[in-house]
Amino acid sequence: MSSQQVSNPLTITQKTRVEFWSEIRSSVQKDLFRLVLVATFYLALSLAIGSFLLRMMEQVLRELIYIDGFSWEDMRFQNSHPEIDWIRSTYMIYLAGAVCLGVGSILILLFLTDKLPGWLGKWLARLPLIGSTMECLAAAELCQSVFCSVSENLPYDIAFRKASKNINYSFVNCWAEVAAARLEKGEALSAVVGSVPLRVPPMAVLSSMFANEKSREQALQSWESAAEESHFLSRARADRTSVFVSNVVLLVSVFIASYAIYCTASMLVMAIGGLT
Repeated sequence: MSSQQVSNPLTITQKTRVEFWSEIRSSVQKDLFRLVLVATFYLALSLAIGSFLLRMMEQVLRELIYIDGFSWEDMRFQNSHPEIDWIRSTYMIYLAGAVCLGVGSILILLFLTDKLPGWLGKWLARLPLIGSTMECLAAAELCQSVFCSVSENLPYDIAFRKASKNINYSFVNCWAEVAAARLEKGEALSAVVGSVPLRVPPMAVLSSMFANEKSREQALQSWESAAEESHFLSRARADRTSVFVSNVVLLVSVFIASYAIYCTASMLVMAIGGLT
């Protein structure tokens, strides 16, 4: 595509569509961010309640004296008593879960706001649900950027270099810069697009479509279709992710709190039974 051709800016309809795409990406990112915050809150709350109950139960058991048959059982000086060991082990598991939750939540929130290095973002993008949704968002923004550049009759090497500076996903920026250098060396567009580190169907379709030479109008339509499909796919994946994560987090939170209550209740029954 020659840079000497006359620029043909986007039509009003296309500009409206580009603005609509931007709103979709912003909405999806906000929904994912809110989802992670709410999920972290519920899991942290259940872990906090469970840890508190287990810690209090451990303190009670350390001061407990009860009758076992015809003998007195003094647990105040038996730090290795099986019941105390069980409560302490469960308590430590809850603490470890809280630490993992905190680290994981921070990483995911930084990933959603593109505050991570490219290599780490690329690894997190392979996670199910949120990672796949972020891949769709990255593909959508890449296609939109190239689509706007193609409408201005820019060469593909400049289009991809421009995309590397405009895209808000570090794990795609580096690839776009390398893709621009490969196109400058005369490599086929289909091969370059086929090497994109995004497991998104529209990108695979683009690679096969550009295997044959296309006119400017056909190329513009291909990038527009890929951008539109990627945006709607990201919206659909975000909705599915929200429903699945919300249900799973609710069940896990209930289980975490319920198990701590069960451990506490069983120890109380044992203590009350030993006093009678």
